[in-house]
Parts: sequence; structure tokens; C-alpha cells
Amino acid sequence: MTKEFKIQNFSDVQSFSSVNEIENALRSKYRGMHVSIIYASKLTGLRCSIFVSVNSDGVVFYTYGDEAEVNFNKLNLG
Repeated sequence: MTKEFKIQNFSDVQSFSSVNEIENALRSKYRGMHVSIIYASKLTGLRCSIFVSVNSDGVVFYTYGDEAEVNFNKLNLG
């Protein structure tokens, strides 16, 4: 399986095969950080980004906008 999703923290880029892998990595390795999730849109093939912040408890929020908690079950990456 190809690694179609990435978490980028400045020059540090980690690749993942699924949204579940991204969620687990964010909650365990990226606490207290602000990172971007990069993926290719299935409709257009263009690369897209969302920006998230992870608090010290491992809860993931959107960095911009309403800063709501990210619901990975409803998140449609790709």
C-alpha cells in the first residue's frame, strides 16, 4: 500500500497509509505541536492541506477557523 498521507512539522515529514495511522501518530508523537496534514484529493488529484494543533492531552483541534476538535470518523481526507 502506498503512503498517501503526510504529517509535516516544518522540515520533518512523516508518511502514513491511513487516516487511522495519522490519528494515532498525532495523539502520541505530536502533543503540544501545530502541524499540517497533506493528502491528494481523490476528485482532482491536487495536494491539499489542513492545519491542526494537538494539545498536551493528545486532543486534535483545527488550528484555524472555529478551532473545533477534529472528528477523524467524519474527516474525508482524499
